[in-house]
Amino acid sequence: MTPWLTTTRLVLQHTLARTRTTMLFWAIGVGLYTVVILLAYPTFKNNMLPIVERIPDNFQTAFGLQHLDEVGSFLFARVYQMLPLVLAFLPISISAAALAGAEERGALDTILTQPMNRRSLVVSTWLVTLIDLGIVLAVTGMATWLITQLINEPLSLGEAVQAVWNVLPVTLVLGSIGLLLSAMMRTR
Repeated sequence: MTPWLTTTRLVLQHTLARTRTTMLFWAIGVGLYTVVILLAYPTFKNNMLPIVERIPDNFQTAFGLQHLDEVGSFLFARVYQMLPLVLAFLPISISAAALAGAEERGALDTILTQPMNRRSLVVSTWLVTLIDLGIVLAVTGMATWLITQLINEPLSLGEAVQAVWNVLPVTLVLGSIGLLLSAMMRTR
């Protein structure tokens, strides 16, 4: 293994350990939000759906309110339409803390006194962002599927996984932009 890969692996392990608590809180928070929304779905379907169906078609289309009698459409309208915006804060905070935050705390000088360069730090931070997002989305997908089974709604595990993984590219791009800006501006 080359020295660069060894250094990157060590920094990756350190950064994963440092972000473990943050990722855990995000997974619990997003998972619980999804569970609460899904547990409200049967009540919505029985009581509010007739009201929503009276809304003009153009308005329903603009806000993704068509076919709310299906749990997948309901999840899209209530959870997955906003999830990329909410989850974007996780990779941005990880990225900002890794470079700019370490520089503000005076820790970057100490970190870079080790035989490594900024590239190892940037690559490992990006990989930690990917791993943490993956864990949060996996927890959300499993919670989605389990609750739909509990409330007896037809949603396959594949559909639940596909829905959450569709969020990954947007949030990863936003996190990458945050990492780039953090490395360039050296401030959070």
